[in-house]
Amino acid sequence: MKLIKYIATIFFASLLLSIAATWLTNKGLRKSGVDFYGKINAAGKAGNSTNLLLVGSSRVLKQVNPEIIDSVTGYNSFNYGLNSGTIKTWYNIIDYSLRLNKNVKLILLNVDYYMFDITGDPYKDAYYYPFEKQVPGLILNSSGTINLVHQLKVFDIALYDDYAKYAAIDGWLRPNRILDGVYKGYYPNRQLNNFETIANFKSGNDKISVTQTGLKLLDSCISLCKKNNIKLVLVMAPYFKQYSPAKYFTNFNAVIDSVKELADKSSIPFYDYTTLSIADDQQYFYNVNHLNSRGAAVYTQAIADTIKKYFSGL
Repeated sequence: MKLIKYIATIFFASLLLSIAATWLTNKGLRKSGVDFYGKINAAGKAGNSTNLLLVGSSRVLKQVNPEIIDSVTGYNSFNYGLNSGTIKTWYNIIDYSLRLNKNVKLILLNVDYYMFDITGDPYKDAYYYPFEKQVPGLILNSSGTINLVHQLKVFDIALYDDYAKYAAIDGWLRPNRILDGVYKGYYPNRQLNNFETIANFKSGNDKISVTQTGLKLLDSCISLCKKNNIKLVLVMAPYFKQYSPAKYFTNFNAVIDSVKELADKSSIPFYDYTTLSIADDQQYFYNVNHLNSRGAAVYTQAIADTIKKYFSGL
């Protein structure tokens, strides 16, 4: 009998600790301004004043300046860029944001050469979207036992990785903090250049990993926008021309052509800014894939001029 009581005590004590840890973690994440969690929290705070969403990888996060977009176009934009995300994350971000930002008229989605390999998405079921119960359409990777654990809402602490736990702690210690230099989600590369990454570029006949699921998710983004009567614009940002990915990936053009074909079929505009003159000039780049703040200003101005010309008055 004593053994049974001892086991029961240990069990219920562990259960209470798990419930407390999960509650504290989730509460901390809702206060966090860090990376994915900060962007998701911002979706709720942006509210109905936002009518233009800027969505994509670091090539949005660090290259599309809402201040320039707003001043030129008259829109009220917010930058939802996240480092290294894929089309899975962009679909979730768009779906989630549209439920909170009711006056969105236009969405700009950046196209990257790696975005369709959803197996490489770093934001794998973070199990954190506030009001997740109200967002049944989110695309999750996990199923079976893991999903069942999550639905219990008491053992989520076992599902969070160390980064999520750090973000939760940061949320408690520095609630809703904003990183220095961030403006409406935009986080520019202030350093002029850092071309050490050139050494990491592969040569030869490497291929970009693409999944059909990834391409279908782009089609789902298009359908989601049409369903909500929202204009969707696809853009491709400049690469430093000397190190264009087309030189390193044998199927780069085929991947981009697939995107253009889908865009044409759906009457979605695709603006290719890789031909901007700054692509030839190293002074505008932080590294081979990313513009610095000087280059970002030129690139954003080009985007803003396009929006003003073709999408004003929506």
